[in-house]
Amino acid sequence: MQIALRSQGETAELRHGVSCLWPSEIAEQFYCEYKVHLKRLHPEVLIELAPLELGKIGHDTLATQAEPVTAAEIEESIRKAKKLAICEWVLEGNFRGVRIRGRPDLFAFEGKKALLLLEFKFSSATEPFRDHKVQSEIYAWLTESMGFTAEQLCFGIVMFPPIGHESAPRTVALSKAVIFDLFNQTGTLHAIYESCETARRAQLVNKPKRTTVKGKGWKAYLFPYDANKAVRDLSWAVGYWLSKREPIPVKRSPRKCFSCVFNAVKLCEHALQQPNPSFGVRRLPDGRVSVYLRSKQAPTLKRECCYVKEHLLPYPGDR
Repeated sequence: MQIALRSQGETAELRHGVSCLWPSEIAEQFYCEYKVHLKRLHPEVLIELAPLELGKIGHDTLATQAEPVTAAEIEESIRKAKKLAICEWVLEGNFRGVRIRGRPDLFAFEGKKALLLLEFKFSSATEPFRDHKVQSEIYAWLTESMGFTAEQLCFGIVMFPPIGHESAPRTVALSKAVIFDLFNQTGTLHAIYESCETARRAQLVNKPKRTTVKGKGWKAYLFPYDANKAVRDLSWAVGYWLSKREPIPVKRSPRKCFSCVFNAVKLCEHALQQPNPSFGVRRLPDGRVSVYLRSKQAPTLKRECCYVKEHLLPYPGDR
């Protein structure tokens, strides 16, 4: 059995010659669309920040807590209406001629009923930002494009403290070793899933606008899926990619400009303040530009969990 995409006409011609959009990049438009524009205009700018690398390591490490699954096994489970929770399974859809493709950190379903969709984020923020919610919302919209029903679907953001802020190679290598030990000793992924699935069922009954779930070293925020809101957000975002309007810069959040690498290399004419003085810039012989954070002190690791590859996380009753 193949999962059919809902066809919505021919593929549109997109800005920068891209053929497909990713939910993470669309979500970035809600943080600073002009930064998204500059990333596409200046691929020579290399962003070498340790938190990004450590986040990727977290993704790979958590995969050791889930069992690999094949496409045939997924299709058989859907056909038999079996409950599954899958990490980083590829979802695809077409919105007004724009192809969208992404891999949510965790997607749980029963047969063709979408149930729970989670994204994991490292952040010092105590609440998810709008772009975090938009990314999860778009993944939820993609489940409908894949033929799943979404009446019982809740999407959420699982927040973790940052796992490091340094960019020195030795510091990153040390941090990776500690992260591997922490992740392999815990069953955090299963704990997150089970707690959020319980909260999802309660949310369907009580119908709050948001449900908060607290765990050891993490905190999740669940929202009921609203298809109309997802369509409104996508409509605004694809306007840029279809060249119906120019990119919109940040106008009221100077702190975003302070932490922007494109401000550090003086490529943004809309910056509201000077960049972080801790940014370092290296001009490489091949014409590329490397941006990094100068190391000041050893990082404090507070994390116990992060992302996953495409693996199967069985429901407790299926073990």
